Amino acid sequence: MQDLPLIVTYIIDDDKLHQFGMRRMFKYIHTPVQLFQFYNGLQALEYIKAHLPQLINLPDVILLDVNMPVMNGWQFLDEFIQLMPPQNHRTTIYMVTSSISDADVEKAASYSEITEYIIKPADIEQVKELFEDIHEKLS
Repeated sequence: MQDLPLIVTYIIDDDKLHQFGMRRMFKYIHTPVQLFQFYNGLQALEYIKAHLPQLINLPDVILLDVNMPVMNGWQFLDEFIQLMPPQNHRTTIYMVTSSISDADVEKAASYSEITEYIIKPADIEQVKELFEDIHEKLS
């Protein structure tokens, strides 16, 4: 069996229970991830800004919540898009949120950077499929 590449994955979500559940899912689906957890968009942006010059630990995948304190998912996304030079690193972004608002779904559809809008809780098969797709892209 071919070794799968390590996927640098950011979970940006203020829900600690969701973060815990996602960590457990990664163990069950045997996906090689380097996981970084942030509880709001600002924490993630500060981390990215600190590591961007060295291109260290930049995300291959972001699992992004919409509604968070300090900086919500939309604010994070707007700043992230401006910050990341597209030619250097391609990040796959999934909105993983409890928001079923039509406005949020439509807004997500307006961003070409968002791969998919997923309503919480994401199930294990869904997460497994997402990461199988990402492994194919990275291979």
